[in-house]
Amino acid sequence: MSVICEDCGHLNWYNARFPAGTPSAQRAELADIQHQLEVLKTRERDLEAALASVVYPVLTLPPEITSRIFLKCLPFHGRVQPSATKAPLVLAQVCRHWRDVALATARLWSSIDLEFQNIPDNGTIPLLRTWLSRAKRSPISLMLQLPYDQPISKEVLSVIPSYAAQLRWLELRASASDCEALRVTCSDFPVLRDLAMTCYGSGPGPLSIFRNASSLREIRLPYRSFPNGVFFQSYLSLHTLQLREMSVATLVHMLTDFPQLLHLDTGISDYTPFDNAGVVPVTANLESLIIQSREDAPDPPVLDYLTLPKLCRLELHHPPQLQALSSFRIRSACILEHLALQVSSYTEVWELMRILLDFSGIISLDLDTYVHLDSFTHGLQDTTFLPHLRSLRLNSWRDGINYASLVWCLRIRNRDRKILKSFTLTFDNPRVSELAGIPTEALILAELESVVADGLKVQIWSSEGVWPSETDRTVGKSCFLLS
Repeated sequence: MSVICEDCGHLNWYNARFPAGTPSAQRAELADIQHQLEVLKTRERDLEAALASVVYPVLTLPPEITSRIFLKCLPFHGRVQPSATKAPLVLAQVCRHWRDVALATARLWSSIDLEFQNIPDNGTIPLLRTWLSRAKRSPISLMLQLPYDQPISKEVLSVIPSYAAQLRWLELRASASDCEALRVTCSDFPVLRDLAMTCYGSGPGPLSIFRNASSLREIRLPYRSFPNGVFFQSYLSLHTLQLREMSVATLVHMLTDFPQLLHLDTGISDYTPFDNAGVVPVTANLESLIIQSREDAPDPPVLDYLTLPKLCRLELHHPPQLQALSSFRIRSACILEHLALQVSSYTEVWELMRILLDFSGIISLDLDTYVHLDSFTHGLQDTTFLPHLRSLRLNSWRDGINYASLVWCLRIRNRDRKILKSFTLTFDNPRVSELAGIPTEALILAELESVVADGLKVQIWSSEGVWPSETDRTVGKSCFLLS
């Protein structure tokens, strides 16, 4: 115990005992505590000096460099979902300096993808407003996933007009009444380039809202149809269009009026037989064309109307007229890189393979083979057929296939220069509730695993599940690491 002189206050250390509760004992205890405080304060100063001497190189970067690094942390697809474990929120939680830089970088907050479970969502609306306020004057990408068949709340609708002048990308599900409410409150979208809206109910739809959005380049309205006319005259910059369906006349007029249109995804609402007497197929600059199918409808005569010399991607999600496809290729002289088709008979399989001999530039092939999968894989064993094929996706309606022939086909396609990189097989029969298909024989599984080990990505999907399963991938990775 420390002892302090009552006269001079001199502190000495003695092993002395004072009667408890006396003034001398209390003064001695107080002096002891003060001494310990001085020791701790000295230690505190030493630690602060030591920490101050530590230099973190990342904190010495100029804020401009740190800001650009932060932007690289965002998803490459541009859809930022708020999460405390992902950028940009996680960056603002590291230290005060990083938080200041993050909040000062408006582009970090210029995109938000929100999913509303219930409308109104009292917690999500403040988050949405705070997030967008941090974007300052930057162009904004706004994706709102709302419950289907429910009206948009007034809180959400009030946000869109507030940032209409900054919206560059908008995705939204809306009813006819929501569209009317937006049309009344929003008048101008000067920088809007990408629009994707799911609209249900009758009414003028979203185009009545964005009639003055002259900068629109992409319009995706997968559930809207415009069969009897073209309603896009004001969108002079349009290069991507997705609609549920349109008439052949509308399609032809659109390609004629919009030579800058590069990507079209739609269905055909009329199936009038084509009369080529005196009709010159329209020439357009399309680079990708996707024609969706209609149930129990004949093949729409679309290709007979078109000449597309720049076409790289063609998807016909209906049984095509193969003769029309052959004539289209000769007339267009295009170099297709991606092709998706359906065949429904044995004769069509071999007719398609004969036609594909002239499509030697195909890199990606997606084919619905109906029940004729084995016939097509047998033809693929000839490596001079589609020599540049890198991605192959086949769909079958069969409840079983010749896996030995399939594995042999994959080995041949991947044997020499290993051009084929990806193979996907799916079993999809809408008339059968349960389909087999996942290989079960040990020898076949071993052969497939060997093909995968050679560098080919293989996936097989059916109602049973997927091969390789998550367990198979984990075991295979562990074996690779052990080896």
